[in-house]
Amino acid sequence: MNIEVISPSEQLRVVAVETSRKLGEHGVRHALWSGGHASILGRHRNSNDVDFLVHDKDIGRVPDIFPEHSQLQTHDRTIVTLPTNPEVELMANMDIHTPVGIFPWRMTELVESHITLSRLPGWEGVPMVSPMETALLKATLQRGPEVGKHDKADAQVMLAADADIKYGARRLQETGSGGRVLPWLKAACLV
Repeated sequence: MNIEVISPSEQLRVVAVETSRKLGEHGVRHALWSGGHASILGRHRNSNDVDFLVHDKDIGRVPDIFPEHSQLQTHDRTIVTLPTNPEVELMANMDIHTPVGIFPWRMTELVESHITLSRLPGWEGVPMVSPMETALLKATLQRGPEVGKHDKADAQVMLAADADIKYGARRLQETGSGGRVLPWLKAACLV
């Protein structure tokens, strides 16, 4: 009996590509982002899940595409989780709560206009947010190893991948998170 062993990064790729394909077939606006996005572009760590940002107007159609889903609707976000290995989280209607404020994090027209289709081998055609988008998300969250997160390292590799300052400035204005993000990036020597 031959058993094919797939590495964790290969499993992540297979699950992400298949999820994206299904979302695209149904016209759901989505893009890879967050930790999985950083681990793919930065190659500095493995990710144990796949996160997609989904347009707020499209998230309601996702349960019909993936009937095996579970859904968490809270006051500050909608997360549709797919029971895959690794797990896939589809996020929309999101507000990030921090000690200094609440910041809206949505797929706006600006975000949508900076989504590109991957040309990475094996990832061809998967929509990805701008690397700056994931960098700013991570700089807003500011979670560390003490809670099992990698926000500083992820922000660093994403800024190295694409330091689109003009886009970053527009997103900081759009989310209102500049007062939180810029001092953290400076203290972390990332800008």
